Amino acid sequence: MERITGPVKGYYIAAYTVESGDEFVGFAKICISQPDSVHNINAQHKVRSYHLYSTESQALESAEFRARETIAGLPANWHPFNLDSMMDSLRK
Repeated sequence: MERITGPVKGYYIAAYTVESGDEFVGFAKICISQPDSVHNINAQHKVRSYHLYSTESQALESAEFRARETIAGLPANWHPFNLDSMMDSLRK
């Protein structure tokens, strides 16, 4: 199972699950632009679900939750707050 969501504070979450025996683990990549796929992307941060889960949807939601927690601690990624477009006075 895989899903791309966002933007959340200007970031996109590319999440997917992997089967591990009879259970599933979720992974999420935090991206500064909307990816076309959850694979082969340049992610700013990567997180995994808290635990192994019995369903794919639980694993995916856990990974997305962890990604949202990480994003909450990041600066906003939208104009004028991202580094590429930030005014010099705001960079200090």
